[in-house]
Amino acid sequence: MRASPRRALTILALAASAHATHAQEVVVSVRGVAFDSLRGRPLAGAFVTLDGAANVASDSAGRFRFDGVRPGTHTLAVQHAALDSAGLTGIASQVAVVDGTEDVRIATPSFATLWRSFCGPAKPPADSGFVFGTVADARTGARLAGASVDLGWMQLLASD
Repeated sequence: MRASPRRALTILALAASAHATHAQEVVVSVRGVAFDSLRGRPLAGAFVTLDGAANVASDSAGRFRFDGVRPGTHTLAVQHAALDSAGLTGIASQVAVVDGTEDVRIATPSFATLWRSFCGPAKPPADSGFVFGTVADARTGARLAGASVDLGWMQLLASD
């Protein structure tokens, strides 16, 4: 018995629909590491979010994992006390999730990267650092334009 052309098209359409539905249901795991490039160590106990909804804590090696993620582009964000102390509220990055086989890494910019961003391509001297912030009125919180800032620091060296 031969199928009519209409019936053959219906069967093909159903098969294509079933394939598309199966492809939409594919989910993978996203594994990665949260890293503090300023201090050169993993961010243990970091608060990691995926697309602002799912969240996990990183382990002692900065590792984290999200299960049940659909392939595509996602936003990964990290918050940690070490970031706060460096003046960063958090870090975020767009990640392309394909099949879940590649680990993702989200990290703070290194000192060298920050230096190039603010000071140009010259190599920073060994004793360099950054100070940044906003000068504000202590009572009102209003920013003070044209304020002058004096800065000093002390370096202690141990001797034998």
